[in-house]
Amino acid sequence: MMKSQTFLTLLFLMFSTTFVQAQSAKFPKNCRKILDNKFRGWKFAEIQSDIEKYFKEIHSKDKPNLLSGDWNGDGKTDYAVLIEYGKLRNHMGEVIGNRRLLIPFIHTSKGFRHFVFEGSEYISVNKNGSKGYNYDSGKFFHFKTDSIFDGFFEKAGVSYIWNKSKFRVVTTSD
Repeated sequence: MMKSQTFLTLLFLMFSTTFVQAQSAKFPKNCRKILDNKFRGWKFAEIQSDIEKYFKEIHSKDKPNLLSGDWNGDGKTDYAVLIEYGKLRNHMGEVIGNRRLLIPFIHTSKGFRHFVFEGSEYISVNKNGSKGYNYDSGKFFHFKTDSIFDGFFEKAGVSYIWNKSKFRVVTTSD
């Protein structure tokens, strides 16, 4: 009797862990396939522990290297990932770290369309209707769609805001 209870408990823990992992892994296979083809050897960007802690406290559903939102306002779920791919070099050509890329995916009738930008330390979502500040114009505004914030923790950042058929980059943190 004890063996069967132990077995059932272990079985339950295995499946509950798998279920939790499956819930958090919502990144579509189509998007992974694009990354695998275009950025062979890519990996999700490593995130500093203080940023991880901040996200667990403030952004419970988001991850600082994988987001979902509606970037273009069409009602479909879009995605953004912060990946490491290749090496980052200084002005003398010396390797100083891993290169980070921000890859937003827009859901279209033909699948996902992706864009490529240089990335920083983490990404987060500016929600549709939330207030932002444009440091270039010196004016406050409201986000008309969800947008992607790409930042250096507690320092600076930019927002990628969908405008017609492409992203517009706005300095929203300084």
